Amino acid sequence: MGLVVLCGMSTWVAFMWSIVEILMMLAGLAGGLPTGSASLFMWILGCFFFRPVVYDLAVTFRVKAKAVGEAASACYEKLFLLTVVLWTAYPVVFYFAEYANVLPTTAEIGTYMVLDVTAKCVFGLILLTNRDSLEQATSGYAPVGNGMTV
Repeated sequence: MGLVVLCGMSTWVAFMWSIVEILMMLAGLAGGLPTGSASLFMWILGCFFFRPVVYDLAVTFRVKAKAVGEAASACYEKLFLLTVVLWTAYPVVFYFAEYANVLPTTAEIGTYMVLDVTAKCVFGLILLTNRDSLEQATSGYAPVGNGMTV
């Protein structure tokens, strides 16, 4: 949601963004529960839901962040890179641990721990240390249009 606020997106976009994220995570969760081809199908479905998220981050949200202002755009670029790299790593780790069986359980847990701490704490730290971008995004800027590809 930090990216939605930073880009001055509408409430409707925030809602749709949340729905796609939930679908992506539920498909990934379901991919980890059963075994065999159903599990792999759910993992692929989770990756499919990830595609519009990356597209919106790379295109739609980036344009909106630039419209908000220079500070918001600069902060957005940092958060965009962090988010896409880390969120892409999750399904890669999952694949190598669950399907390719080349990542031991301890390494899988350790990798998820590093990804989680980095994705949440570093994201929050970047956002909080760029308060000027948040102020720019929330003061006097009215969210515009749907701007969502979903």
